[in-house]
Amino acid sequence: MPTNWKQIITMGTLTSLTSKNKHLRYASVALVAAGVFVAGACLITQRVDAAADDREIKEIVMIAFNPSVSFGKIEHISGTVKSGPSSSLSDKLADNDVETARKNAKSTLARISHPDCVVCAMSAQGVDDGLTGEAKGFFRIVDSGTKDVEWQQVTIGENTAAVTVSATSWIKTISRDEFGNVNESAPVDGAVKIFNLTKMNGHWVITNIVTDQIATDNLEINKKQPSEAQKAKSIPNKPLVSPQGGAKSTN
Repeated sequence: MPTNWKQIITMGTLTSLTSKNKHLRYASVALVAAGVFVAGACLITQRVDAAADDREIKEIVMIAFNPSVSFGKIEHISGTVKSGPSSSLSDKLADNDVETARKNAKSTLARISHPDCVVCAMSAQGVDDGLTGEAKGFFRIVDSGTKDVEWQQVTIGENTAAVTVSATSWIKTISRDEFGNVNESAPVDGAVKIFNLTKMNGHWVITNIVTDQIATDNLEINKKQPSEAQKAKSIPNKPLVSPQGGAKSTN
């Protein structure tokens, strides 16, 4: 075979190999880029999921922190407009208002609680008993809320979570004693509670609630002596007027 043909074949082979190597390099770069994109997308998804879990868990915890604050007030309902809680024990609550409040509390607490959570069931029963007492005119919650929320620890795993949170709650009530006097009470109390949660059917639910009594006792709000405004006041046979603004809540 002529020398020139050998050179041509050799050069052609080298050119072919060089072209293949270039394609392989391009393919490798493309695979690396695709891997980086997928990893980045997964990281973004994980961050979005973590943020969604954090929001859902904190919302659930604040509902359950003090159920009487969340569900204790029975609103006067006219169509779809709420005019606020009754401020007088002499006002008879409409049956549909009481039933609406009871159904709302029951369905919400059932949604955020594990079926086996004993503490959750006790809280739900306490709320229902309180609503029954209000309906019968034993007392009336006219204002309530939660403030000074501090998320001391929030640990979220794939299917379990643990939360330690401190907060201050207040509930302003009116009631009538055996002498016919209307008493106003507005206690302000702080608490530190530990919540355990699990993910069930794609949503977080509470499995247990424990009050850290030592930490609760050491909160500054609980060390202070109650002010005159916080002490129960007796107002003989005089219905009270609800303060403006209604319930307040902070995150």
